[in-house]
Amino acid sequence: MTNSFYSPMKTWVRSDCSRRAMPREAVAESKTADRLVNKKKIKIMVEPHHPIPDHHQQKPWWESFFDEVYGQDVLDRLDEEKTKAQVDFIFRELNLKPGQSVFDQCCGRGRLSIPIATQGCHVTGVDCIDTYISRASHKSRESQLACEFICDDARQFVMPELCDVVINWFTSFGYSADDADNIKLLQRAYESLKPGGMFALDYVNMAYVIKNFQDRHVHIDGPDCSNSLVVIEESEVDCVAGMLKSHWNFFLPDGKRTRRLMKVKIYMPYEISSLLQNCGFEEIRLFGNVLSDPITLETPRCICVGRKPA
Repeated sequence: MTNSFYSPMKTWVRSDCSRRAMPREAVAESKTADRLVNKKKIKIMVEPHHPIPDHHQQKPWWESFFDEVYGQDVLDRLDEEKTKAQVDFIFRELNLKPGQSVFDQCCGRGRLSIPIATQGCHVTGVDCIDTYISRASHKSRESQLACEFICDDARQFVMPELCDVVINWFTSFGYSADDADNIKLLQRAYESLKPGGMFALDYVNMAYVIKNFQDRHVHIDGPDCSNSLVVIEESEVDCVAGMLKSHWNFFLPDGKRTRRLMKVKIYMPYEISSLLQNCGFEEIRLFGNVLSDPITLETPRCICVGRKPA
């Protein structure tokens, strides 16, 4: 999922015309950005960029990050054409056929599950955010699709009946500094598959991120700043923990602001391939995008496809 702005996390906005309204250079130099709201110019103040502390938290960071603000103002705004291209990739590279069964790990609000089911597959989506599961279930019932959405921890969930395909998409992996915790998702995928079944993991291409690293990025959802969602992302590389940390500053169209932390493990493409091999997958292939181009230093995504032995 690429766009005109570099994003080391989930790339979800397109702002080809927005650079005149909020130039990246202005944010980097002055740490302020101008936004037009109801034809009035206001200042969005961005805090000075300091190292991001890693405080002890009572609950995992993703339980507070992925809320209804993120769901409504980010997930629900994702480009439908990009979603279609991702679904096409899944059918093509995983040899998915109508009538087969799919397990969508960390399914969110059903962004991929529902269009996959629309093409005749039986889809089970699992996510730990209950409001996302409720939204996905509602959309599925409205369309009378063969979907089941379950609120559960995907690190623990195994399909009750083995399936043909498992997908883990949109950087829904690597949220812990502990490899043993991260690999649980891959193990559950392997255990859920029929012999010969296919798995796809869509992750950030960390080689691309490091090569093109910038500590501050601006995302604007719209042609200008008027009534648009604005996100200013402040990132740093934790070389000790091996984590990419980002503070996301959300400036909502209604004028409200929220700030939250995201952390992702720095796995290079060859390391992800090795993790899949260690779980038992074979015939592993790496792609740099949903066009099935080879992964390089110039491709922002790392899509790893593997097969469970027959």
